[in-house]
Amino acid sequence: MATDPPDTGPPTRQAVNPPVESRQPVSERDVESRTAEDDYPPVLDAAQVARLLQLNIDYVRKLSREGVLPAHKLPGGRTFRYFKEEVLDWLRDQSITQSEPQADVPVTPDGGPSDGWRDS
Repeated sequence: MATDPPDTGPPTRQAVNPPVESRQPVSERDVESRTAEDDYPPVLDAAQVARLLQLNIDYVRKLSREGVLPAHKLPGGRTFRYFKEEVLDWLRDQSITQSEPQADVPVTPDGGPSDGWRDS
């Protein structure tokens, strides 16, 4: 009578990574210098700009139609095209400044914050 080989469990998976000796060394500088911006070509469509800026594509198109976001159309074209560097420069220019008055803080005529009391 023949005996079956002992059950050793599920088959083992083969490693999908190449052997350590064949891998290219990666320095920390290489990792730090690569950003998400590097994954995009120099000319983008609206969907790529939406992904880059993490915005809804319809909002990107609206900003483009209104002239807020720098966009280009080819003659006779219906779709927008964007230069990646122009989009990133535009984003850098969108900084929040403290010089704008806050809407929820009442201001007196002399420009100072109001404490709620009026001088009589």
